[in-house]
Amino acid sequence: MVLHEDIKGGKATILISSADYDAYQLEVAQAHPNSGALINGGINSFMGYKLRVDENLKEGEFLATILKNMVFGISSQIKRLRWYDNETSCLRYKFVVHPDYEFDIHKYVTYVKSA
Repeated sequence: MVLHEDIKGGKATILISSADYDAYQLEVAQAHPNSGALINGGINSFMGYKLRVDENLKEGEFLATILKNMVFGISSQIKRLRWYDNETSCLRYKFVVHPDYEFDIHKYVTYVKSA
């Protein structure tokens, strides 16, 4: 994984899928059976970079960036659901919004997809 020079040295965080994170934990635990890695909370870093599980990444996808570089936003498409609830005798509303992230500085983002 080639990172931009400005975010090297442990400044970035590697976002990883839960399946890849679990596989990494088991691989390290098997390589070092007496380390107690799984018992003590697992291995939370790789080459000095923090690992963070992201449910939006698929297995085999890895993204490295500074977390402050990810700007949170909400889509302008909001779905409104409305129904009458007989049990509480009231009109109920549910608004479905789709949050998303955008990257502030694109050169600080490294995306890797394994084959």
